[in-house]
Order: sequence, then structure tokens, then C-alpha cells
Amino acid sequence: MRICGIIAEYNPLHNGHVHHMTVAKALSGADAVVVVLSGPFVQRGEAALFDPVTRARWAAEHGADLVIELPAAYACGNAESFALGGIRLLDQIGADCFSFGCENNDLPALMAVANCLLNEPVGYKKTFRAAIDSGKSFPSAQGEALNASLGSFAGELVSQPNNILAVEYLKACRRLQSHLVPVPVRRLGNGYHETGASDFPSSLGIRAALRHGIKPKGLPEDVLQKLNAGTPVSQDALWALIRYTWLSSSSDQFSGLPDMSEGLHKRIYKSMSQASSLEELIHLVQTKRYPASRICRALIHALIGITDQEIKIMRQSIPLFVRPLALGPQGREVLSEISRRAEIPIMTDAAHYAPPDAAGACLWRINRRAWMLYSVIAGKKANEDITVRISIS
Repeated sequence: MRICGIIAEYNPLHNGHVHHMTVAKALSGADAVVVVLSGPFVQRGEAALFDPVTRARWAAEHGADLVIELPAAYACGNAESFALGGIRLLDQIGADCFSFGCENNDLPALMAVANCLLNEPVGYKKTFRAAIDSGKSFPSAQGEALNASLGSFAGELVSQPNNILAVEYLKACRRLQSHLVPVPVRRLGNGYHETGASDFPSSLGIRAALRHGIKPKGLPEDVLQKLNAGTPVSQDALWALIRYTWLSSSSDQFSGLPDMSEGLHKRIYKSMSQASSLEELIHLVQTKRYPASRICRALIHALIGITDQEIKIMRQSIPLFVRPLALGPQGREVLSEISRRAEIPIMTDAAHYAPPDAAGACLWRINRRAWMLYSVIAGKKANEDITVRISIS
């Protein structure tokens, strides 16, 4: 059985995602598609609109044969961490290839950029440092250095969000010496930041429409029904917890968290008492050095309680687990095949899961805290989702 992996958030699932699963399976010649899905919180540092089990079922109903969870420590990390966790998990389950959506599906160009960022040749370092010293932001400096090293195509390529993640996937493959074969698929319809109506909308556009009470287009009918009938998780509930956590603590308590280097924790703490909303806080804190996505991730890390020390512990080994969230048409067959191939435990009963080592225990603690936090802001019973048991008999 040839297995193609996809790393995703599906927040929410839309027509572009369904198209990607279909095309990825065809281009890769795969017999099955396995999706590695973010849990309660997503890479931009936000709570997912709907819980992971709901989003996993959407995927299983529209092209995925098996959906497994990307642990929270990776899912709400930066692009590098998100990609590394996803690729590592696909490697460990024995997937044959992986597919990703991108604005530019020129694989040699993507590989060239990934290799340059990994190797950092002298010319790249020199140009990058000069750009940073002149006051340019990290993305601008990186683009300028890539242009100097590879040509003008490189900086433009990494100016687009899906390309950035594609490059991180390829870097992760190199770092892990992965056998996974990359299968790029060109993105259709709206770009990542476009919010207009389209048959192939962006997830950002859909979320913006929902916030303004507008019925979004470009979603499968069952997903649209759920959006209309259900209540997406409000970021307002998250803001209340964020504000209390910071205002009831001292700034030094947050200094040991990921993404809090260069004095970010002090800047957030100073601005917290002045802000009346999450949007206002981000506006007050945001600079060239501190983009909005980094601020949001730092706030989520603080709520979940992810520390730099925990990240260091996890990196000492391969602290992953296979946690099925939903089974598609061939789900049982795929899970059986993965059971034969996988080098890490498959979890079907989260309530009684026993991590194999200290690093695994650390990863699982973070995961439980993330799901617990999500239960609070979603108004659910404690552990209601994390203890969902997937039958594989």
C-alpha cells in the first residue's frame, strides 16, 4: 500500500482542501491519504473554529482515509516547528510521500531555496546581516539574501505564505534525512490573504466572513451546514483568559516560554493593561521584530504553559504518538498497515495512554493541557474531546 501524507489544519475544510487531497492522491499514485491534522490550536496562535474531531471527520468524509493528530507542541509552533513535527510523524508511520499546497509548485525552485536556508552560504549570511543591521524585518532581510544568492525568483517565492511552509517541509525532510517524496500541488482560487467570495476561498476569508455574519462560499455542503448550525469557538473567550493570566502574574514568569526572546514578554506585559481586545493588544505590541503571528503563538504558549525546558526535553528523542481522530473509507486497512510500519505507539484510548519515555510524557502533558484549555473556551466538559476513543476493531 502506497501512502501519501498531508499536513493540514482545515480551519475549516473548504473546496481547495478537497481538491488538494484528490490531486495529491492522483499525482503520487497513492492508494491512501493520511492527514496529519492540528489539534485544538493552530499554527497562527489561534483556537480552531471547531474541535479536532469534527474537523477530522470532515476530512475523512472528503478524501482522507485516516486522520491523525499533530501534537499541540508542534501544531501551535512557528512554521519550522509545525513542519518538523508533521514530517517527523509521517516518517514514523512509514508514509511513502507527502503533498503540500503552494502558490508556486516548481519543486526544483522550492528545493533550491530550502537548501540555501539550510546551508546558509557566506554570501547569504553577509547580505542577511547587512539587511537586518539596516533595520529591515526578518522576512525582508531573508528575501534580499535569497535574491543575492539564488536570483530574483527566490525572494518572491518566500513572500507567499504557502510557499514558506512548503520550504519548511523540504527543510525538515533534509534535516531528518527523510525518505518521503514531496508532491507539490498548486493552490487554486483565492490567495492566502484574499477574503473575497470564491469557489476556492481561503480559510482566512471564510473566517472573516463568519466573524461578520456573512455566509461563506466554497465549502462542502456538510461543512457549511455545521458552520450554520454550530457555534464556532470565539476568540473573545480566549482573550479573557489571556488577559487574566497576564494581569495576575509578573512579566518574569513568562520569560522562559518559547517565542519570548528579545524582551517580547516585557512588551506584552506592558501593553496588556492598556488593551481592551486581542486585536488592540496585537496592534500595541506588533513591530518589525514582533509580527502578529509570533505574538499570538507566544500568548497561546503562555496559556497552555509550554516552556523552553519542555521543548528541549522533547527534542532529546522522537516523542511522537499516532493518535487517530477519524477513519475514512479505507481507514481500518490503512491503520492496520501503519501498525505494521510504525516505530511509535498507536493510541486509541487517550484516557489510559502511558507515554513510553520522559520526552513522550512531556509531549502528552502539553497535549492534555491544550485540549483542556480548548474545552474551557468552547464551553465543553473537561476532557470531553481528548478522551474520545476511536474503534479500530
